[in-house]
Amino acid sequence: MKRFKDPIYGYIHISKEIVNEIIDTPEFQRLRYIKQTSYLPVYATALHNRFVHSLGVYFLGRKACEALYNNSEDIISEHEINMDISSIFQLACLLHDIGHAPFSHSGEDFYIDDKKTIYKRLKEEVDNTGFTLDVDYYHNIGKIAAPHEIMSVIVALIRFKQFFQNENERDFFARCITGYEYRNVEKNSKHAILNAFISLLNSTTIDVDRLDYLIRDAFVMGYNSISIDYDRLLDSVMLVKIQIANEHTPIKLAYRKSALSVIENVIYARDSEKKWVQNHPVILYEVFLIQQIITLVRHNYKGHLFSLESLLPPSLEDTNKHSIIKTTKDHLKELTKKIEDSKDNEFKQEVQNEITQIEDLVNSLNEHEELHLLCDDDIIHLAKMIDNSFTKELFDRNARRHPIWKSESEYKIFLDGFIGSDSYKELQAQLTTLTKFLNEEAPSHTINSETIDYCRKQLEYVPKSDFSDADKENLKHRYTLVMRWLNAFEEIYKEQKLRHFDFVIVRTSNFESSFAKDNLGRTPIFMPETGKTYTLNKLINLFTTEDIDRRKFFYVYYKKEFDETIDASKVGKKIAKLILD
Repeated sequence: MKRFKDPIYGYIHISKEIVNEIIDTPEFQRLRYIKQTSYLPVYATALHNRFVHSLGVYFLGRKACEALYNNSEDIISEHEINMDISSIFQLACLLHDIGHAPFSHSGEDFYIDDKKTIYKRLKEEVDNTGFTLDVDYYHNIGKIAAPHEIMSVIVALIRFKQFFQNENERDFFARCITGYEYRNVEKNSKHAILNAFISLLNSTTIDVDRLDYLIRDAFVMGYNSISIDYDRLLDSVMLVKIQIANEHTPIKLAYRKSALSVIENVIYARDSEKKWVQNHPVILYEVFLIQQIITLVRHNYKGHLFSLESLLPPSLEDTNKHSIIKTTKDHLKELTKKIEDSKDNEFKQEVQNEITQIEDLVNSLNEHEELHLLCDDDIIHLAKMIDNSFTKELFDRNARRHPIWKSESEYKIFLDGFIGSDSYKELQAQLTTLTKFLNEEAPSHTINSETIDYCRKQLEYVPKSDFSDADKENLKHRYTLVMRWLNAFEEIYKEQKLRHFDFVIVRTSNFESSFAKDNLGRTPIFMPETGKTYTLNKLINLFTTEDIDRRKFFYVYYKKEFDETIDASKVGKKIAKLILD
């Protein structure tokens, strides 16, 4: 066994085989250079990475797995499952983030190309008919695993295939990471048991992944969150045979009643981090900024970023190519020195021309050389070469835009309060049109003079275009709507006497407590006094959130000089007027 010292859990013991064949590999070590969160602009000590998080999830997963076996030995033993569930589950805990993109969640959407290649590759690598059918079903109903989860399965199955004996193990491993549970388990208790393990790593309520990041994020940030007794919680996990109405599974993961207080604390901690940290306007803007920078880097870089190959070490072919390029460059330097000594000027010029042509070819090959083991540092390095306002903001905090309202509460006071229920959907519809224009068509994602000029030219072009009359009418309506918003922001800039006409809109959602989730309320709690299970919502007061239909809202950011202030109420009224007029 080898030991890793963790500031939260103490020593984490891992077998030498796992350390040598997984943890010490380039693919896993890459996670040291991918930050866990985007919280740095607000919490300067949030420097933890995906490497230490993965070890933490492995530690908690092993503890939960041992408790589940100890507390449910009778149920597991009566079902002959031809698989080492514990080993595969713990591998999934360790490798659940190995496919994470640079800057974690800020970068993972860039894995999705136009052909959605990773979905096809996922099914190919698992190579199990039941898994393929279930993935297709879940995708058809809109339940799609996160891109980093899918990429983690692909990387793990390609790079660490020696740990999987057959397709059933690959299937279970992939489901643990992606959360694609086995379907039609009413008459298949074996799959119901496997689903319980899957929910231990990937659920919408409580799992070891979420447990580690809640504990670790608070610890590293210095955020005074609620204490979580993970020992008490995980020691209580068990399997129960379901007697609860409206449940379609014969066996389900449950908790002993001794964990009730910890379950509440986990939900409060999750709610607190989501509402006050993840939804902080400065952190939301950091995510927006990183995504714009990644887009710029991808556009400027000649090779392929955010591909499967970019997460792996260079292949022998890549190494040989690099070696050939280096050898050729060295040889060209030697030839250049030799012809300098020649007295035949015509010969010198002829050879020099050939050398120049070869150098251009070699440089072209070198420009398309792929990046490997892609991490945060690669994106930062490439971003430094781009002259753009977003890249400047990344390195210069004085250049960053500031939010006009600084919380969901201020948004409700300064804007939402002026919008009636009947107009809310219209606000969201117009915002969708505006942000789609800014993100996909405008010269930049910014509301400024350049964007107004572009929109005006489009309005002038539409009547002269070859589009059908219906398309012309639709485009005219679209650009007219967008122009109203752009002009309104130009008026805000003038009325507020700002030095810069420069605004950015970032959309988000109102906070919704996990206590309001129906599946949390259905979590079984075992009461030893009666020998029965009861749903969580029968034992503790699970509240719901108000205005459940008015979830979406947005922040507006502007370039602020040191001595400038802005009247958020007037901005809100100006925007509300666009909808109400």
